[in-house]
Amino acid sequence: RPIRGWIGAPSVGVGQSKGFDLLLDATADGTAHHPSSPPPTMKTPVSTTILMALLLCAVLMPTGVTAKKRSHGASKGKQTADQEMRLKKLDCERNMCSHLAGESRINCQYKCISEPCYTEIYGHDELEEGEVDTERGRLFGFCYRRFFRQEMEERKERVRREAAEQRARLTGGMRS
Repeated sequence: RPIRGWIGAPSVGVGQSKGFDLLLDATADGTAHHPSSPPPTMKTPVSTTILMALLLCAVLMPTGVTAKKRSHGASKGKQTADQEMRLKKLDCERNMCSHLAGESRINCQYKCISEPCYTEIYGHDELEEGEVDTERGRLFGFCYRRFFRQEMEERKERVRREAAEQRARLTGGMRS
């Protein structure tokens, strides 16, 4: 059975207090709690038990299990069309188009990044001052990726041809 008592400063006068007296119930183990709150128990909440079990599983999990890294379609060392386009845009902003402002600067950047794509997408109707055309911007990106892939395929084919020519020269030179 709890023991009830007052904790705080002694009363100043009859029925008066300094305002910080507190009525507490003391339990058999000596801990105190307010009478309106339930007495403390030794039961562990279910959520704490589950949390402890999950923590234990995480600690004991084998360290050899790791997540697979995503390559996002490009091998290490190879530039993607989007990376190349961002680099070209930065170069154009800093060099060729730095003296311009507004839409003329954006038109200059698009021309600098890819003249054929600029002509295809914006050639018939350039961006005007204050105009935002996200659809044509998206189409420009698609066009640039297409030209980038074609350029990469041409580059691969050129390297293959050069390697075949070099092999032919080496094998032809060995026969002589």
